[in-house]
Amino acid sequence: GGQIKAYDFVRPPSGDNRLFHLFDETIRPLGEQMDANIGQSRTLATLRDSLLPKLLSGELSVAQSQKEVSA
Repeated sequence: GGQIKAYDFVRPPSGDNRLFHLFDETIRPLGEQMDANIGQSRTLATLRDSLLPKLLSGELSVAQSQKEVSA
């Protein structure tokens, strides 16, 4: 983060907010998707960190887990 501050931006004339609103409408969904992706990434990392030791120790079996999911 913080790299965007190094860029120069062109600003529309003062009082013309249409361009700001159009930009916000275009960019907002991208920011929301980024936030959702970050949340999913954290969830997956937590699952990995909790399941991997169990898989490596033999406490959890992939084959058995697949059978349980199929049932």
